[in-house]
Amino acid sequence: MRWLAAALTLVATDLAALSCLRPTIPDSFARAEKVPEDVYLLKGRLTFDERLLPETDMLNQEQTPAPIAARFKGHALNRDGFTTRYERAVTLQPLCFGPWCGGAASGEEAIIFAKVVGADLVIEASPCGGNIFYNVNRAMERQAIACINGDCDAQLLE
Repeated sequence: MRWLAAALTLVATDLAALSCLRPTIPDSFARAEKVPEDVYLLKGRLTFDERLLPETDMLNQEQTPAPIAARFKGHALNRDGFTTRYERAVTLQPLCFGPWCGGAASGEEAIIFAKVVGADLVIEASPCGGNIFYNVNRAMERQAIACINGDCDAQLLE
């Protein structure tokens, strides 16, 4: 019974610590500009074996999930929009904060921020989001185009 009480206390503490604000394309663009790696902004479909995504594990929270081999097919962003065809093997890296792990959906259209790490393209899936945006719409595309053309600040007001 003490174990259960300790686990519930841990969950409550982790839940309080995991207070994610819903990210936007401009938020993620601004964050991407601060990392040392190059970041590609892509629109298309990521395909992978969803069974490889991590499950909640209250007893082994510190473990980093294994990277997942995936394939991206779609378009890369340039100053005119998502007009450059782009297809390649990528790595999906789920991230965990306490027992909460990020996920992704195979085959769903998304706008994706992907980091260049060596010769690999890595897509991090955080429980707070920010690198994979589903339910793509024209407003999201306009935000991405505005950001790559240097007008991201105006998009923060939308």
